[in-house]
Amino acid sequence: MNALLLPQTDLERMRILNTVYAKGMNTPKNELAFSAGMLVYVKPFIIKMQALLGDSENCVSDFSSVRQVVDELIQDILEEVQAASLRMGGKRGERLAADYGLNFAFNPFEAEFFQSKKVA
Repeated sequence: MNALLLPQTDLERMRILNTVYAKGMNTPKNELAFSAGMLVYVKPFIIKMQALLGDSENCVSDFSSVRQVVDELIQDILEEVQAASLRMGGKRGERLAADYGLNFAFNPFEAEFFQSKKVA
């Protein structure tokens, strides 16, 4: 079974979401490496995570539920970008993943800010 690659910190989650959103907004829909419909979900979670990170008195359960949904969103985007990267192959595919802030997809053991979790 494949392991999921998930960000370890909330700042890394924010960095990935911001990179994906910026790239998505600056790329024509037909050239995106993931479905354009998924881009609609990114901005609200950026706003929600910024609010939770800025609120020192937030409820831990609220934050953990947002974190779980963000991880699932990142995983879905990662899978689509990986598929597009593999179709391109080699350095072009690696560059595509890096453009979306997901360059760990090709060599996850070099990315210090990601952890592997076994899927049951």
